[in-house]
Amino acid sequence: AVRLTGGRSAHDSVRGLPLAMAMASNFQIKLSGAWVNYEGEEDKILKTAYLAGYPNASYRFRGQDYLADFRGMRQVNKGTGKHREMRPPHRWSPPATPIVPKGPTTCIKVPPGAPGKVIQVPHPRARGQSISVEVPASARVGQAMLVPVPTIDLPPPSAPPADSTM
Repeated sequence: AVRLTGGRSAHDSVRGLPLAMAMASNFQIKLSGAWVNYEGEEDKILKTAYLAGYPNASYRFRGQDYLADFRGMRQVNKGTGKHREMRPPHRWSPPATPIVPKGPTTCIKVPPGAPGKVIQVPHPRARGQSISVEVPASARVGQAMLVPVPTIDLPPPSAPPADSTM
């Protein structure tokens, strides 16, 4: 058995739940019959899409394309077609409907003085551009907030130089 701090094993329980599940703060995938945490950026991708209320998330990681199906709670490797069980962090549930439009999003922490105001946030994909974000008055300082990322405004193509050889 896996040993955790305090001499407990993953098979011990907290309030009737296996300790591994009761302590789960990451998305988990079932590998060889055991639940294993998603880590880092992959876990962040799953949490963001799940809490946004999306039914699924497509992403590329470790050189593979994946589909996370939150309704069926399974991960599908798009290249191989292999399916694996997955589960969200303990006691997490998604909103009934998506809270932001489908498309790219970024997560910010509500800064001091921002609730009830419009703030400027750096655009995550366009250096020098920013996104106007309306922070709800009910937002708490330090709270995570999901923000839709608008398309990047590209400058119009410049006209070719006039031919001065005529």
